[in-house]
Amino acid sequence: MLMYNTIMQNTFIKNLKRTMAENEINQTGLTEMLGMAQSRVSNWLNGKSVPTITSLVRLCKKLKIDSKIYFVKKMKVVWRILFRFEK
Repeated sequence: MLMYNTIMQNTFIKNLKRTMAENEINQTGLTEMLGMAQSRVSNWLNGKSVPTITSLVRLCKKLKIDSKIYFVKKMKVVWRILFRFEK
């Protein structure tokens, strides 16, 4: 399970950094956009923590991105259920 979690977290970090680069947003800009402490976003980008579902939903909405790109196969099913519920 640890390896799976590491892969999932690395996928999240890679996709978040790519999305930030595509949108020309740095860490400070992202924290301001999300209204969060810079340490929280820093911890996400450094792999020290992962966002809660609430934070992830906010992140996806603010960046106007498809939330499913942040997940590997197993989590896609869970996320689709949560995403449908929110609509």
